[in-house]
Amino acid sequence: MASFLPFRGMRYQSDLPLHEVVCPPYDVIDEQQRAELVARHQANAVRIELPDISAADPYVAARNQLDNWVANGTLILDAEPAFYRYALTFSDGDIERTTVGIIGALGVGQSGPTGIQPHEMTTPKARSDREDQLRALELNTSPIWGLVPAEGFTAAAHGATALAEFTDAAGVHHSLAAISDPSSIATITKLVDATPVVIADGHHRYETASKYFEANPNRAGADAILCFMVELSPEQLHLAAIHRLISGADAAVAVRSALQTSCDVIDIATPTNLADLATLGSNDEGIVVHSSSGTYVAVPSTEALSGLEIPSDTALLAKLIATLPNIDVAYEHDLGRAEDLLQAHKADVVVVPRVVPTELVIEVASKGLRFPPKSTFFWPKPLTGLVFRPLA
Repeated sequence: MASFLPFRGMRYQSDLPLHEVVCPPYDVIDEQQRAELVARHQANAVRIELPDISAADPYVAARNQLDNWVANGTLILDAEPAFYRYALTFSDGDIERTTVGIIGALGVGQSGPTGIQPHEMTTPKARSDREDQLRALELNTSPIWGLVPAEGFTAAAHGATALAEFTDAAGVHHSLAAISDPSSIATITKLVDATPVVIADGHHRYETASKYFEANPNRAGADAILCFMVELSPEQLHLAAIHRLISGADAAVAVRSALQTSCDVIDIATPTNLADLATLGSNDEGIVVHSSSGTYVAVPSTEALSGLEIPSDTALLAKLIATLPNIDVAYEHDLGRAEDLLQAHKADVVVVPRVVPTELVIEVASKGLRFPPKSTFFWPKPLTGLVFRPLA
């Protein structure tokens, strides 16, 4: 079973405006947003979460930045090990929803049916980047996201001491509290130890941490990774799709031809902007495809989906796109950003798959299978900078 333990967190000193120094996880930050975060505050966590690639050695520069923050008291190590209760309250349409999780140290190298179950494939570039960062910093900067099917896990986060709270620009309210009560710690640890853990987000970081531990088995703290653990219950989770941005000569024609081999294609009125696709993509009818040539819904046939190991839009798209020559695929979760890229001619086609049901994520993970990369987008993301985990 998976181990989940408290740790001595490293946090920003209390006088700093926390909302100005935190940042999103590395894989949802583009160049423009990184520049904005750097300008927001000289101690913004993006400086170590996503190192400056223009530096001679980005990861050495990030380590020097980290050492400076520790030396001047910007970052302070908590006096005793603790779990950290982290709650995110947000609007899900007309519903206000709160995701309550516990940040702790999740043991690595325990993948399998009874331990830790990844649900998604990863890409080599992202794995190597996080490996370079971990090796240089010897610090977990952003938590991965774990799901635990243990009833009562959320309620176990009681007796917490409030540390910080704020509301971000997207309207998400964040609150952090420390749990150091021995009985609460024992209950939390026992609940996680008794059941498998599904990785919802952070597959790259988990694989990197496991690889690092294999290479450094005697390194203190290398046997675990920072993890935001959430009880597996539908009311706590909000999943969204990750859209495919496809580029290449005659990409629109090639994509449509490929989809027609496995889908019924229904043309619809072209939306005035991609934001209109949010409504189209949220229905249960099929995959929405948009380009300068028009907009249509591709409805996968029952035979096409049943013939796949994982019956999902993303698995079907991965299979079909792999057959197209001279095609580049990028990923974007935000339709507004996708529209900007389309208008700037940095993408030729936007493909909006249907949202993967939470139940299918669990089923796939329990069978030891994995979705193609970028199949699920859990939101809102736990922020980087609320608490770090030094390996030592």
